[in-house]
Amino acid sequence: MDVENLLQIYQKGLMVIYFQVTCTGLSDITDNVINHDKFTRLLI
Repeated sequence: MDVENLLQIYQKGLMVIYFQVTCTGLSDITDNVINHDKFTRLLI
């Protein structure tokens, strides 16, 4: 998965989730299809 797709998923997660967003939480939302490490690396 490329960076643009990860960024888009991250942005949509921020808009939809009404509580604290974590990389692990985003991974859970995608049924662990996207590992939380990929979101973490995106933010570094």
